[in-house]
Amino acid sequence: MALLAVMCVSCRKDHYNTSNVNGVKAEGEVLLPVSSTSFTFMEMMQKFKIDSIIHCSEDGNLSYDFHYEDLGVINGNKLLRFKDLDYSERFSIENPFSVVLPHAFDTMFHFEQSIVFQADHISVLEAMMKSGHLDFELSSNIGALQRLVIRTSDIKDADGQDLQLDFQFNAGTIGFDLTDLRYETESANTLNLEYDLYVRVQELLEPELYLDMNIRGRELAFREMRGFVETYDSRNYMDTVFRLFPDKVAGSLEVHGAKLSLEERNTFGLAARMIVDTAWIYDDDMAPFSVFSSMPLSIEVPMQTEFGKVYETPVSGIIKAKGGKILTASSFIVNPMGLDEEVSVSDTCTIDVKVDATIPFAFTANDVRYVDTVELGHSETDSFDVIDEMALELTVVSTIPLNMNAAFYIYDSESERVTDTLTTGESLIGASYDGQPVSFTFALSLTRKGLENFMASDHLIMMYEIDTDAREVHLNASQKLEMYLKARVKYNGVVTF
Repeated sequence: MALLAVMCVSCRKDHYNTSNVNGVKAEGEVLLPVSSTSFTFMEMMQKFKIDSIIHCSEDGNLSYDFHYEDLGVINGNKLLRFKDLDYSERFSIENPFSVVLPHAFDTMFHFEQSIVFQADHISVLEAMMKSGHLDFELSSNIGALQRLVIRTSDIKDADGQDLQLDFQFNAGTIGFDLTDLRYETESANTLNLEYDLYVRVQELLEPELYLDMNIRGRELAFREMRGFVETYDSRNYMDTVFRLFPDKVAGSLEVHGAKLSLEERNTFGLAARMIVDTAWIYDDDMAPFSVFSSMPLSIEVPMQTEFGKVYETPVSGIIKAKGGKILTASSFIVNPMGLDEEVSVSDTCTIDVKVDATIPFAFTANDVRYVDTVELGHSETDSFDVIDEMALELTVVSTIPLNMNAAFYIYDSESERVTDTLTTGESLIGASYDGQPVSFTFALSLTRKGLENFMASDHLIMMYEIDTDAREVHLNASQKLEMYLKARVKYNGVVTF
């Protein structure tokens, strides 16, 4: 349908030699060749810059290829993390004596602590830290804090040795960075710590001796982990637009033989599942219809490092001639069966989706309209004062399988008004259903008043109604339309072109 746009382009004389009619002085009538053009359907796709989304097969059949991809509907880096930690614990004993010592002395207290990290859906036994920081705050009524030694066999340093940190108390908070350290534990999500706390004691007067330990953990994430993954799901939405024809095409088409396929890639070491509960094609003034016959649709997504097709289905329905909107809502579930198996997962693991829809230009149409405006090309003619009447004679030869009823109006853009009506919905082009050329000639009459309106206008408005006689038609790149435009002029005087 886009091919109708250049049917009445600005007059081109490069196809004809009109020098032999210049300076004719007489009364009567002459038929002057004005313009001609021809183009294939594929050339029109290029004119409207939609050929990049049109696939042309070897035999010239055309289809619209819609492609959508969503990389990372589930990301390992969203899964492999502990929640932020705010942990407090008090170590205390009853003071067996109350005394002020004559001299201060240094002593050491040893205590142990187990911290359990909270996480959504993961139980970590071994991991390489991607980021993380632990901060320690201590306060005590035992004496002045001098030094803290922290040891743990659950975190290994760069040399693979148990982590040991030695801090002097010259600030209120001490801490260390976990980035690039290895975490290993026998009890999932647990960190076992040992402390040697060195204090200087002068007096022990309180009835209870205590040490308060506050630990904060931030940005605790892993590059990779070994452990267990519970059932994990992520909700995914797609709301996008697909274009078939230029915006000036309106109406609806009954599409036949469209095909929709889903490809997915699952690099988790776990099975996954996709559940689609919404898949609509719609437009603002078109009721939505479901892409799938039954909902919800459940699709298994196997473990695979490359994209593989997991679903394919034919799609038929009424869609807008210029395109439409697609709305989908689905859930992607990792480990949908909730299997309790030890796995290894990295932060680069993903579930990725590709959606491909192939819509062949095979349809029936009975409510499609096309409107286009082109500039008039009469600026080179300087002898309209001697023209009494003019009729434009348009001959069209077509192998395109579309019936087109046309109305033509002339328009003045400066005053923003339609200056005259040339035709109102009269048949212009008949369909060629058998591939054989059909020819049609149409006359657009201009009276003297119409000629004045024509000269006062700078644009031609073309309005088409298109139908296929309820037939299923196929558009092919080689289908062609040829146009020959002539002017039948009644004149009195010298005519110069």
